[in-house]
Amino acid sequence: DLSGGRLTIDGDYRAQTITEDEEGTPVYSYGQGYLKMLDESGYMLVKGDFVMDSRFGGTNRGSSQLPRYTGYLLGAGTLEVKGDFSQLSSSGDRYVPNWNFAQHYFPRHNFASYGSHKVVLSGDALQVVSFTDPGLNPGAGNSTSNWDKPNSHFAVLEITN
Repeated sequence: DLSGGRLTIDGDYRAQTITEDEEGTPVYSYGQGYLKMLDESGYMLVKGDFVMDSRFGGTNRGSSQLPRYTGYLLGAGTLEVKGDFSQLSSSGDRYVPNWNFAQHYFPRHNFASYGSHKVVLSGDALQVVSFTDPGLNPGAGNSTSNWDKPNSHFAVLEITN
């Protein structure tokens, strides 16, 4: 949670888990965290690539041991990216209807920005933007009829390069 603060990342931001294969080569898979930007004065600068591949998006209902996550985490502030922007959902969805304490993972909603949240692409060279799950699906993840619909998107996009 930036809470209105400023964060500069000199390299890549990867919401992923990193392991190594038998040759020592890095292998990336989905992450377990999420990015929270709800304050207008919050600012995050990523000088490299930005990769959102968190398994969390949509709704994660649960008991007192499991957090409730409604997907409303990117509502204000500015994310500036100098490299490429990628939204991935490598963990796959997990939805168990009618289970009171089941976890619901909707990674296809992991970059569902809204409100005044702004992404600024400001690199010095060509920047590539890719969404595995592009879509604008109001209410996705908040109702059992929309959980499987893609819902990752920019609320405000500014291109300065």
